[in-house]
Amino acid sequence: MGEFQGVTVQWRESARREVRCMANLVCYMYCHVGSKWCSWLFVTDAMGENEHDHGSFGICATELRPGEFHTLLRHGEAPGLTVARLDSVGGARHPEKMLQPTVPFIRLPDKYVQDDRWKVVEVGRWKFGDHITIGESRTVVLVQLLRRL
Repeated sequence: MGEFQGVTVQWRESARREVRCMANLVCYMYCHVGSKWCSWLFVTDAMGENEHDHGSFGICATELRPGEFHTLLRHGEAPGLTVARLDSVGGARHPEKMLQPTVPFIRLPDKYVQDDRWKVVEVGRWKFGDHITIGESRTVVLVQLLRRL
């Protein structure tokens, strides 16, 4: 996008295909505000097509303990920003410039990210390749289907 800043250009076919797929997924983005909250928390990840295969996906889940649901609502989708990675120490590259917090970090308590808490629900390899955004979306839709079982 930086390459064509301020210029009108025709979209690449891959970008048009990705936007069309995402537009078709909009009808699945709904929330019934009167429904009961699920007592399970799901996390998903997907890997896109590469030189070896079409990529993969993974789904894990953990049961929410009392009080955790409200913590998730309060902190779950609000990443913090810092000026440096928390695991490295060093000076600023450009001391003359003002530091801007751009490195995200999670605000959830450590108990949410302990490995022994999470159970693998489903993993797999994609049978065909497409853009990573579509793979991520497919994985979330798969969670919805698994919840109904």
